[in-house]
Amino acid sequence: SMRISSHKTAISRNNFSRPIQVALANQLFPDNTSFFDYGCGKGDDIRALKSIGHEASGWDPVHKPKTKLKKADVVNIGYVVNVIEDQEERIDAVRKAYDLANKVLIVSARLIFEIRKNNHRPYKDGFLTSRKTFQKFYTHEELKDFIDSTLSVNPMPGGPGVFFIFKDESLKSEFEANRYRRRPIAHFKLNADDLFEENKAILQPIIDFLLRRGRLPDDLEVSNVKKIKEKFGNVKRAFSLIGRVLKQSDWTEVEKERSEDLLIYLGLTKFTGRPTISNLPKDVQLDIKAFFGSYREACKQADELLFSAGNQSLINKACEDAPCGKLIYDALYVHESSLPKLSPIIRIYEGCARNYIGEVEGANIIKLHRLKPKVSYL
Repeated sequence: SMRISSHKTAISRNNFSRPIQVALANQLFPDNTSFFDYGCGKGDDIRALKSIGHEASGWDPVHKPKTKLKKADVVNIGYVVNVIEDQEERIDAVRKAYDLANKVLIVSARLIFEIRKNNHRPYKDGFLTSRKTFQKFYTHEELKDFIDSTLSVNPMPGGPGVFFIFKDESLKSEFEANRYRRRPIAHFKLNADDLFEENKAILQPIIDFLLRRGRLPDDLEVSNVKKIKEKFGNVKRAFSLIGRVLKQSDWTEVEKERSEDLLIYLGLTKFTGRPTISNLPKDVQLDIKAFFGSYREACKQADELLFSAGNQSLINKACEDAPCGKLIYDALYVHESSLPKLSPIIRIYEGCARNYIGEVEGANIIKLHRLKPKVSYL
């Protein structure tokens, strides 16, 4: 049989590999997160993560064969499945890496568009490069199906060719919710009030929270709850003072935006497996109670929004009515920063595409097709 030089596929880098960049951007590395790199090559990601304070180690059959496999919060098997020529060995590698993950496994592979045919020749189900290394190139969908059939799980796309497989349901819910949560507006306009001015420092954390979440915080969600209780008795009484200076229209607008974000998130969990309410992060549970009264009602409204995105004439009308972007005869072009300004039906329409492919790095213009169900990232 032909001798494959798998050791030549380890690439030396000075910063994070793309899958780790995607994971960091999606906040999968909170403080004190442990990391294990299965097939770590020369260990660049390990060094880079250690330098920002994470406990990190890894194993590689060529470069670090003596390292013991160990469990970690985040496990990465980055660009490994595409260099293993034996299909059973590929499956075995992904299963071993999954067993090591406490919270999330990151799986990535090279994609079809990266093939440079002039120096590759077909071999087994992939190619041999001019350096005698094996490479299998996947489509995004093919990689998703491979992970799904190997682990019997529904992987979440982080970006083209990068998938997250969550073992921690709460972390998965947080990841999905953050993806569709808008950034808060800069500040509320406050009416003048002397009593409020006297207590502004104590009340500021409540105002900051209202700005982010569109509802009153629970006791555990404000850092200075002890001071608030000493001064006002409870958070609700403190809010009655904020109500004297806060414009009702601002308050209603934030509440509307946050509840829309929540409906988009819940609607899209229809594809990835909707969690039970107890598996949602506590803050999201409190959002649901404040905005919808019950989880059942929130899911009902979310499903209605999701199904409306399948009605192309509603999409067409929403594109025509969009407050921003460039409208042409068959599409609406918008900059990604303007996406939050669009109506919930357009946001969930785009969300269906993002739910399939993940974040497309470098793409900042989104083309929303009006006459056929299609979204393009440019």
